[in-house]
Amino acid sequence: PKLMPEMLKEAGYTTAMFGKWHLGDDFKDRPKQRGFDEVLQHGGGGITQNYPHCADFPNNDYNNPYLLYNEKIIKEQGYCTDIFFDYAIDWIKKVNKDNKPFFVYLPTNVAHVPHIAPEEMQKADDQIWRKINKKIMTNLDTNVGKLMTFLSKNKLDENTLVIYFTDNGAPGAKAKGLLGGKGKASEGGIRVPCVFYWKGKIQNQGIEIDNLVGHMDLYRTFANLSGHPEKINSTKSWGGKDMTPLLESSKSDLGKRYWIGHRARWRNNAESAKYTEASIQDDTFKLYFKSETTFTLHNLKTDLGEKTDIKDKYPDKVAELKKQFDLFWADAKPFMINDNKEIPETHKPYHELFFETYGEAAFIKAYDKQLQFDEAKKLKRKL
Repeated sequence: PKLMPEMLKEAGYTTAMFGKWHLGDDFKDRPKQRGFDEVLQHGGGGITQNYPHCADFPNNDYNNPYLLYNEKIIKEQGYCTDIFFDYAIDWIKKVNKDNKPFFVYLPTNVAHVPHIAPEEMQKADDQIWRKINKKIMTNLDTNVGKLMTFLSKNKLDENTLVIYFTDNGAPGAKAKGLLGGKGKASEGGIRVPCVFYWKGKIQNQGIEIDNLVGHMDLYRTFANLSGHPEKINSTKSWGGKDMTPLLESSKSDLGKRYWIGHRARWRNNAESAKYTEASIQDDTFKLYFKSETTFTLHNLKTDLGEKTDIKDKYPDKVAELKKQFDLFWADAKPFMINDNKEIPETHKPYHELFFETYGEAAFIKAYDKQLQFDEAKKLKRKL
């Protein structure tokens, strides 16, 4: 399937990504091969991460990290978030000189575990998770401010749509009044804050939009704004829609639709996890699955915290939502390219890249330290 940067390149945009890429570690699946002209990324799903099939460079750190810059490993100086934002700003300066339309994807790895603060902010209280996280988020806020100031000073904010949002609910924490967090298909796992800013173009400043929308709607929205032919809304009841009308008027309505939530993690066989942490909702009701036989129905207009199960009261609504979920699953199944795919436990592309770049001795030294770090992390969790 075509990804957003590939679509935008067809519309004449130059594209860049700085930060986290978690859509495949193999060469053919990496961002440079999926539509991005410029890439600076860490490996795996997070800096320091080391799991079977998915790992960052060995013995990496949030401070002075190893990063992949356009398929070449570099060791940068500074804190990861500062680095990603600085690269993004420098890249925008470069493309703006040539008056090129641009798309920047800037997914930071913070505040992902293991919660490592910038070196200059580290103190003895860094054993206290909340204090570490406050420092990390303070640094992120500072960088967002730096980017917005840069856009404003160069009058780019008048012709640039800036979108700020997160990917899922927080691990180990809950949004007030919502059920669950990261890894859950409940509202605490899939309902996240999202802010759109476009100076002089979005008139609904400070207004909350009561429409069922999310990340997958960005594709159709960007297609419309860029003039790409794929601007037409998806014909599927759960497909992406163009959000432009909502930006133009808070009274707009995208019409009836369904929204799918799924944890999307399984070992080899997707079908076995079809109803594990899954959900489907319309603008009022939500069907939430823990398994195929264990599920609840909620009215989100009156029960956003998903406390009251009303499936026995509305069997027709349960049947409607389950039917739509099954249709979605059948449609999505052909795109689950790793389903039933045997991958060796030792297959870690970023470890292999490190070995090729720095040699066997450096790799062994780094990997030994990585194992020590992993053991210390496990011990910290137990404590």
